[in-house]
Amino acid sequence: MTYRAATLTLFSIGALVCLLFVWNTSAEFPMDDSYIHAIYAENLAQDHQLAFNRGEFAGIGATSILWVLVLSAGVRLGVDPLIFSRIVSVLCFCVAVVSVFRLSRVLFQQVLKIDTPWAPFAASFLFALSGNMIWFALSGMETVLFLSLALAALVLYQERHLAGMSVALALMTLTRTEGVVLCAILLTLYLIRTQRIGEGNLFNWTRPRLQSLFPRFARPWFPTSGAANPWAKRRLDASARAARALTTANVLLFVAFVVPWFLFLFTSTGHALPTSFAGKKLSQMAAMDYFVSRGPMGNILIHLKPIVFLVTWLFYALLFVFGGAWLPGPTISLQQVSGDLHLSLLGLVLFGLLWFWLIILGVRRVMKALPETVKQSTRSQTVLALFAWCVCHNLAYMILFPSLGTTSRYQASNHLILWLLVSVGLFSIRERPGAFSRKLFRAAFVFVFFFAVGNVFYWRAVYHANLEHMVHSRIAAAEYIDRELPKDSIVAAHDIGAVKYYCNRKVVDLGGLVDARFTDFQKRHAVDQYLRDQRVDYLVIPGKQSTEDEPIYDFLGFLGIKDSPMYQLREIASFEIDRERWALGNRPTGNYLPSVKVYKVNWTSR
Repeated sequence: MTYRAATLTLFSIGALVCLLFVWNTSAEFPMDDSYIHAIYAENLAQDHQLAFNRGEFAGIGATSILWVLVLSAGVRLGVDPLIFSRIVSVLCFCVAVVSVFRLSRVLFQQVLKIDTPWAPFAASFLFALSGNMIWFALSGMETVLFLSLALAALVLYQERHLAGMSVALALMTLTRTEGVVLCAILLTLYLIRTQRIGEGNLFNWTRPRLQSLFPRFARPWFPTSGAANPWAKRRLDASARAARALTTANVLLFVAFVVPWFLFLFTSTGHALPTSFAGKKLSQMAAMDYFVSRGPMGNILIHLKPIVFLVTWLFYALLFVFGGAWLPGPTISLQQVSGDLHLSLLGLVLFGLLWFWLIILGVRRVMKALPETVKQSTRSQTVLALFAWCVCHNLAYMILFPSLGTTSRYQASNHLILWLLVSVGLFSIRERPGAFSRKLFRAAFVFVFFFAVGNVFYWRAVYHANLEHMVHSRIAAAEYIDRELPKDSIVAAHDIGAVKYYCNRKVVDLGGLVDARFTDFQKRHAVDQYLRDQRVDYLVIPGKQSTEDEPIYDFLGFLGIKDSPMYQLREIASFEIDRERWALGNRPTGNYLPSVKVYKVNWTSR
């Protein structure tokens, strides 16, 4: 197989697995937040306003301005944003798969000295069959756009197209603000590579300390001797100055793209990040506190959120990346940790005997090769940049926002790294001498292939269950509001996306995503006053299933609006699907409660 044929094949595989997911499904999104971007895109295209409710600007609830602009372009072209988002996301997913192939070529050359297309093709193939990644590509969110831009920036850095890399990094940062992490890593690596020799070196002051603390790693980064020939030394100095000038030009190019957006954010909202960040952080950290406090050692772990984040991610990978939640056979109940989860004993055994072993083999091989990459070109540095980005990205979330997000979408890069490490571990078996190693490689390869195919079908079932809930619960509630409630009534909702998109009226946000003032009311336990100020007539709140005595999470209690002297609540409608179908979709996504309830607010005083 040639590299060109491998590239075309992988692009086609990426498109085909996405087509398999959406075959015989409706056009709706599988999660609520996706509709928020679609609403902003339609309002921007039609009214030239970045607003959630037409004619009102109280904050910016769209996390990704680039994704809004992309969807808005589709609206201007006359394409439904629900359809256009899928088209763009699938293309981004295919680009990401091909970029993984380009990057893993260098990875296998450095780590295992493999210079044929088969190993990088296998790694990219496993990435393409990641159920999580396919779900991201069809979720209607910006996740795959963000990842594809990151991988494109790494490929451009690998090929030394620095201007293109700067544009990709700028677009990545406009997609999600944490894109600056990869910018900082690539800038640091480039400066270290180009400024490590000669007088006036930017990093001279760090050399002695780094060499004493980390001799193995610092030696290739900071050689101890420069050029003995004065003319050679001058040439190196000139080269370093030219590299600094080129770096400055590319930094300015990056700044020219991103600064206008952040200036607009700050001047219009008073914050450097979209309004949705504060709302998401408040609600998700409160939910984490609630669930952690109910588990073992909850009183201690509630104060150790970075550790909870790390353990949760590893637990999530065991269950929903490596099959612990869906492989057949006897299971272990995880009721004390999470009430509706079961761990397959077969999945646990396979993780211990296969997946963990392959990942450790991959980590050892990569760690052995990484220190040497800095001696070489930008092409070789790319592998280091990829792994460093994944580590720093997770550290940033651990410290600032320790949440996985829906289906772990905030850490999409982790799925890429896991499958790359599995692939490196797999092919490192083949490189060992002896017939037994070759047989073991073939057996492991066949198993991993069939597991990946099974993983696709599991996630396809999850995706269909998500759509079923959206159509028959969230969208059904919105259509009920549009059909049955007075047109001039004001509705408030915690999950505002689908309700607003389908109910054709103003919707007041109770999640702090689009109104910067809401979080202040919530912190003061005065959400009832906020409802009064907004003259709300009806509430749309996630709730329990009809067969349950208590909700999994009490949103009315969390918002502090269950009881108030200002009003009385009366439930007038409830929408839900079969609990098993709901659980199938909810377990790996953490996306929603079983039902959506509509309440009439009967005011006693305003």
